[in-house]
Amino acid sequence: MDNFLKLYQSLGLQEHSDYLLELLQKQKHLKQTFIKKYQTEFENIRLQTKRFYDREKTIKKIELKAEELRLVLNDLDFEDTDWDSWTPTQEYVPDYEIAQILAEEEASQVFKPFYFDFEISLLQEDLTDIVSNFISIIHGVLCAEINDPFGNLCEMPNEFFICEMDDLIKKKLNTFKERTFVSSDYNNCFDLIFAFNQKHYNGRHEFLVTISNFMIQIITDIKIAEMAWNIIKLYNTPINLAPKLLSNISSLLANKSLWLECHEAIFLADYETSIKLLDYYYQENKEEFEIKALLLAEQFKNLATDYLIDKVKKGTNLHVSLLKNKVSIGDSYRYFKELKTYLNKQELNQFIDSIQYANIKVEIYGKEGMYGELEELIRNELKLNYSLSCFDFINSVKYFYTENPDLALELTVLEINKRMSIEKNRKTYNYIAKLLKESKSIVRKLPEVNNLIEKLYNQHPSLPALKDEFKKANII
Repeated sequence: MDNFLKLYQSLGLQEHSDYLLELLQKQKHLKQTFIKKYQTEFENIRLQTKRFYDREKTIKKIELKAEELRLVLNDLDFEDTDWDSWTPTQEYVPDYEIAQILAEEEASQVFKPFYFDFEISLLQEDLTDIVSNFISIIHGVLCAEINDPFGNLCEMPNEFFICEMDDLIKKKLNTFKERTFVSSDYNNCFDLIFAFNQKHYNGRHEFLVTISNFMIQIITDIKIAEMAWNIIKLYNTPINLAPKLLSNISSLLANKSLWLECHEAIFLADYETSIKLLDYYYQENKEEFEIKALLLAEQFKNLATDYLIDKVKKGTNLHVSLLKNKVSIGDSYRYFKELKTYLNKQELNQFIDSIQYANIKVEIYGKEGMYGELEELIRNELKLNYSLSCFDFINSVKYFYTENPDLALELTVLEINKRMSIEKNRKTYNYIAKLLKESKSIVRKLPEVNNLIEKLYNQHPSLPALKDEFKKANII
């Protein structure tokens, strides 16, 4: 028999139990595994256990833990990248990506104990304890001064750790939502949040905005919303600083006048909550909707265009402006056809001239039969050393395949000669093969296109890569 087994069997049940308890209390990972195995029993015991909530004592504990994290993060220094710690890979990795990877690895390593501690809290502790843990991390992160002058970790390095917490909550959200908390626990956690906010962030938005995503997951019915709302009023918290949170609470309270008052207060502070107010006015007050729509468009510009364009009154200055926005980003030619009904010829031409992207102009010129303007545009682009991703020559010249075959072939030859003179490589040859394959559709010009293909294929000195691309395109 193994000596360890002999020893184990020689000890009494009480000694086994005492040693196991000591081991579980010292090792967080083992303790978490043990609780997980008996999760149902643990949750029943937790819910039946009355807890005493001491606000000041809890806040003091949060401040100490936050300070511990702040000091850890302050020691991070991403100004000088430790290139020697990078293990080269077979694929080329730019220096800026290496610097980012190394920074993230170092940041994750030092943050790991706090991250893991919150994960345990999220799945096993009371809501007040979870929130206490979360606040300590948020406060520590927000107060930290991380040296990252080149943005290797993140443009705002503190945001990296906030995103880590948000990702953890999302990952564990389903399991967390299966848990049950008593009313006093909800009440205490809200009291803790807004008391801490009043003490450290009174009149500022960063703490409330950061914690609001988690609070939205907690506040899921009218009873919980009422508890939160009462404590918000108790601390006279300017909750409009966290628009999404205010929208969530007021939507659950089943008080229409309060909901309207709240959403008026946060209008334009946040796009999603602003849309909710617009939805309301679109159904209830079209005149007010038009007024608010103009403000929304000014504040959120292109972001609001999709929402507004089919709702606002047709033919108004706002509607015309929205149509122009849609056309300018190349979203849909149907909006250009609609725009034509509201502009005279001079205004329309001025608008087309104002469009920055050549590919958008191509679609307009081609579908509107403005072939003179299209030819001029293509010839101007051919004079420039544009990249293949910037201007779609193939699509542009197709408009002449039937309308003006001679011009289509002429422009195609110019494009091929230009590409061959700029850079002879596999990418260029692949592009030329595609262009020539399309060119076989030019009306009555197939013999000339085939002659051009043969000439390029048999040129001297020979270009094996070009021949290979022609074969792949099946044009030889």
